[in-house]
Amino acid sequence: MYKIFLKHNIKICIFFGLVIFSTFFIVFTKPPNHNINSLMNQSRKGCLKCIDKILDNDVSINSIDNIGMTALMWATYSQNLDVVNYLITRGANLNQKRRFFGQTALMLSSYFGNYEIVICLIKNGATIDINDKNGKNAIIWAIENNHNKIAELLIRQSSFLK
Repeated sequence: MYKIFLKHNIKICIFFGLVIFSTFFIVFTKPPNHNINSLMNQSRKGCLKCIDKILDNDVSINSIDNIGMTALMWATYSQNLDVVNYLITRGANLNQKRRFFGQTALMLSSYFGNYEIVICLIKNGATIDINDKNGKNAIIWAIENNHNKIAELLIRQSSFLK
């Protein structure tokens, strides 16, 4: 009898804990900014005219979405070189870190293996030797994902060897 009572009370405690947490999350998190979400979506999809229009409506190019990504990171994720170039010309911060994990756009492009985007980011001043929250930099991300050509490029460009 005692075991049944204990199991029942644990379930009730877990249920109320979840209710309190979700209430806290709903009340104390910022509502989504639809312009920022639109910027991220269009950066991922690749609509340059749409991105231009959104940025002209006072949305910061370095805004972050609810998972800590910038428009440049989304363009890198979708491997869209045209959008990456465009966002750089509009002033995107090349070394901004993702909120939760600390990756930069260069780390993401090294992870996904897009050589052209890696070159573009480096030529425009992205820092190679920045570490994420796990101590990994773009070189390590490239090596771990078997992107040897990118790893070699990053090692040649790295300030560790200079």
